[in-house]
Amino acid sequence: MRLDRWTPLAVLWPERYVSRDLDLWSAFDIEEWSRRGYDWVEDDWNGFLDLAKRPHETLADGTGDCEDYALVAASWALANDRPGVGLAVCWEWPYPWPRHAIAYDDERVYSSGRITRESVAEYTNRDGYLFSLRRPLRREAGDRVSGGADESDPV
Repeated sequence: MRLDRWTPLAVLWPERYVSRDLDLWSAFDIEEWSRRGYDWVEDDWNGFLDLAKRPHETLADGTGDCEDYALVAASWALANDRPGVGLAVCWEWPYPWPRHAIAYDDERVYSSGRITRESVAEYTNRDGYLFSLRRPLRREAGDRVSGGADESDPV
């Protein structure tokens, strides 16, 4: 197992995973790709040993699971100056580990090829998750992506 690609690390240290290729993402149509260019494919073992792909790998493959899509969406959202961009993992009963990863901004949730206009709390509640752990992202001087403070949304 390559721990540098372990899914929880993608959310806890997103600066290692979110792509900074502004030329690519500013010209990328996330809505069109979500509808026609992305095929959700579950990893062999989803859960504790789930591995994240880098956004460029997901684009090249055209496939991935929830965290792969979330990293593409977060990369796009940051490059396009969307406000309040972040990544989140969601828990559901009875699993002791996160079962789903999403990207979000102040207006939308990006979840495995679906883009909805709602908050993370609304999404979590609607889809029946117990809670989500959020990791805000922000762009700083020099186009560097860094993580913000952890937040959680209990339902």
